[in-house]
Amino acid sequence: MKYIFFILVTFCFTQLQAQHEAREIYNQAQQISTNRYIIEDDQIAIDMSFGEASVINDEILRNIQQGNIRRVDLVYSDYPKNLSFESLNISRLNNLKKRIPGLFDIDSIKWTMVRQTDCITKTQAEELFHGFVFSTKKSLDNSIQVDYQRNITKIKETYFSLEPEDRKFLAMGNDTLAFDVLERNLYNWKEVTIVSDWTASMYPFTTQILRWHISRFGDSNIRNFVFFNDGDDKKTKDKELGNTGGIYAIKADSLQEVINLMKVVMEKGDGGDLPENDIESLLYAMEKFPDSKEFVLIADNRSAVRDIELITKIDRPVRVILGRIFMDDLAYIKGAYIKLALLTGGSLHTRFRDYTNPYELEQLTKEVLVARRRLRALGKIR
Repeated sequence: MKYIFFILVTFCFTQLQAQHEAREIYNQAQQISTNRYIIEDDQIAIDMSFGEASVINDEILRNIQQGNIRRVDLVYSDYPKNLSFESLNISRLNNLKKRIPGLFDIDSIKWTMVRQTDCITKTQAEELFHGFVFSTKKSLDNSIQVDYQRNITKIKETYFSLEPEDRKFLAMGNDTLAFDVLERNLYNWKEVTIVSDWTASMYPFTTQILRWHISRFGDSNIRNFVFFNDGDDKKTKDKELGNTGGIYAIKADSLQEVINLMKVVMEKGDGGDLPENDIESLLYAMEKFPDSKEFVLIADNRSAVRDIELITKIDRPVRVILGRIFMDDLAYIKGAYIKLALLTGGSLHTRFRDYTNPYELEQLTKEVLVARRRLRALGKIR
């Protein structure tokens, strides 16, 4: 009898441990929303039924080489709306762990929960893919489809309500980097303060943020904006460390007031020299909006961080959206921005990937160094 009791206790402990591990994976995973998930040719898909945790195609799971997996997406539908799917998705993770337990021991795997929103009825939800998608590529966020036409009626209405000279502030342009990153992290970031390099070369990145903010009318996570122009046209010799100025803040309540401030900042100056006062601007934002939960820096990769020495004064995580990476080649990423993300416990975001933890940021540093050696060998950089 004691032996049977021991077996039951051991079994229950094992089940609870597995449940805990699955919950831990779920809590640490990146949360992403997309209109409809598209499975790429080089990805491996494991189907599950709508609303259920059981795996349909077990045979495929048995043939997966877990050592080659770089990312696992758990894809589900947002139906019924406004319902928590945490319990269901943790059960799905538990079922995966039973079949491939070693997968949960690989620290380098990136786990993502992908919520599909293209469903108003149960029938529409059932038609969407549900299950796990395994990827071996690095640039995996290409599989997340962004809907640039979301709330297009609201965008048009807002656009035509503005004075003609103000309509350029909702322009998308050809580069959708900031729009894409905000869409990927809608459910990861709450109560956001945008801290934007508002100098000429960076105008398109902030205007698309306004466009995204309108497209997500009702569920946008942006609460405040801080714009900086590196000193209001001060001469370089007059720019003091931590006191360069040219920083302006506003709540995101009124689009017209935000645009009016952007015009003022443009008129005040355009930075002049290349380095920017990123850290000073972040510190200003944190003092101005202490209740903000996230501070997102829209940074120019082709400009140096003027005041990197002040980084130790930052006591909040910084999310860096890095614009103007030449040809999106890792070799050209400036180390100062990786350092800013790493030392503040934040993250760094490029066109194709979110580097969200110290392991990924340290790996990125190594990849940048390798990429630079490659270009030097080819004589493309010094």
